[in-house]
Amino acid sequence: MDAEVLYALFGIFGFVVIIFLTLRATPKAVREKEKATKKEEIIKDYKQKLEKELNQFANNELRMKQKMVLLKQYNDELSRNIFFDENEVKELISELSKI
Repeated sequence: MDAEVLYALFGIFGFVVIIFLTLRATPKAVREKEKATKKEEIIKDYKQKLEKELNQFANNELRMKQKMVLLKQYNDELSRNIFFDENEVKELISELSKI
């Protein structure tokens, strides 16, 4: 009777270890993919918002003033975003300024 209990406990323990290792290994790749996808979505959203806001202005001077205000706002928001580091924020703002 004691040997059967020991075999059962070792079997259950082994099964739990295998499940734990399997579940622990899978999410890392998924998180990296989600992070890249999320960054692309954020960049796309900022481009769309900028274009939408700037399309309201026919006067080039007003358009440039509004663009400066929006770029400063976006820079502030992106600098606090966990998905972007300082260099990526600078590159994105530079890219947005060309729109």
